Amino acid sequence: TPPFILLMASQSIMALRMGHSFSLKRSDSTDQILKNTELPPEKDWEADHSLSMLMLDGTWQPRKMVWTNTLIYFVRTADKAVVDTIPLNEIVFVASTSKTLQRKRTVSKISINLSADNTSSMRDFGKKTRDIESSMLSKLQRAESGGQCDSIIQIKTIPEGFNSGRTYHLQADSEEQSSAIASQLEKISMEAKQQAEAKSRFQKSQERVKAIYCSLPFQTTIAILIISNFIINAAEAQLAGAMSTPDGQLTAAGAALEGIDATFTALFAAELAVNAYAHWYRAFAADGWNAFDVCVVSLSLAALGPVALPASVLRSVRAFRVVRFFGRVGALR
Repeated sequence: TPPFILLMASQSIMALRMGHSFSLKRSDSTDQILKNTELPPEKDWEADHSLSMLMLDGTWQPRKMVWTNTLIYFVRTADKAVVDTIPLNEIVFVASTSKTLQRKRTVSKISINLSADNTSSMRDFGKKTRDIESSMLSKLQRAESGGQCDSIIQIKTIPEGFNSGRTYHLQADSEEQSSAIASQLEKISMEAKQQAEAKSRFQKSQERVKAIYCSLPFQTTIAILIISNFIINAAEAQLAGAMSTPDGQLTAAGAALEGIDATFTALFAAELAVNAYAHWYRAFAADGWNAFDVCVVSLSLAALGPVALPASVLRSVRAFRVVRFFGRVGALR
């Protein structure tokens, strides 16, 4: 018997014994998810193929395999119902018995141990499990004896994923189709993993920033800055006459207060940026206080640039800054 066929069968058996490859009964939650899963519109399909799938009872059943850029769908040909799915980012590897692909996908990926202990431990399992194991071996060996071993595709999933580590065996019509499907699945599953990892890194970073932003020390610091800015604005209003000379030039006190105001504007802009990153997108957009902050900070930044805002508008913007304090009350509580 060719080593690859034995490896495929033995891995499925070993994974079954460890509770990873197949479960004798699906969980109710998984059944409910699949029951509510519909095939996406055809325009979203990346590819579709008619194959045979090795079932738990050892029989080969016709299935239509459709994949998008995120999921593989297995469709029952009789009633067009989605009976199973595989998230592409949860695929450990794809293997084909094609001799060409066999050179690329080494046996080390499968990591099968066919020791005597493993063989003897099979006696400890119930009759139903042994029947499934025997049927799987029989079917795979029958495919080999019928000259079909070059058209079998194996898809291994992660143990902690949606499919609980199940290993899928699919039979194509030809070696060429098997090789093409395996190559395509390898490529798109790798792309899906990279996208998922990038998203995961962003989410983890976002969670860390959010934890810092929502912490009591950070919110207390922002509240102190808002109150301090209000006090500076009040002092500026009291010293309005001493802010500039009769010819319109800023005095030393006026220049110092303008510099302090610019510093507060920069700090509030940085705080808004951190808030947006930590809560992007829906949580940030749904908060009315954030919309208020965006308006106030945007007008304050515009006043620092080439836009010459009327003095009344500038005073109003500075006065509104203290209103932002009330948006911090909930966090401080």
